[in-house]
Amino acid sequence: MNVYISADIEGITGLISWSQCSRPDGNSFDYAFARRMISHDVNAAVRGARRAGAERILIKDSHGNSKNLLIEDLEPGVELVSGHGSLTTA
Repeated sequence: MNVYISADIEGITGLISWSQCSRPDGNSFDYAFARRMISHDVNAAVRGARRAGAERILIKDSHGNSKNLLIEDLEPGVELVSGHGSLTTA
């Protein structure tokens, strides 16, 4: 089974304010926290998908510039579409 996960920052664990959801441009006081939490939530989805039998998991970072997920923190063996069109294997 193949699984596609599209991840966006709005609505992830611990985010309660729009000011946490932007980019690292000085207007987002807690962007580093948001990046950790989106990576954490995606990993939880990956583990659930694997328990359900997924063999291939493709993740699309879908927030803003699509460079939010912490690649080094993702579960091993997933594929990530980061930025606009680049595919990386974690």
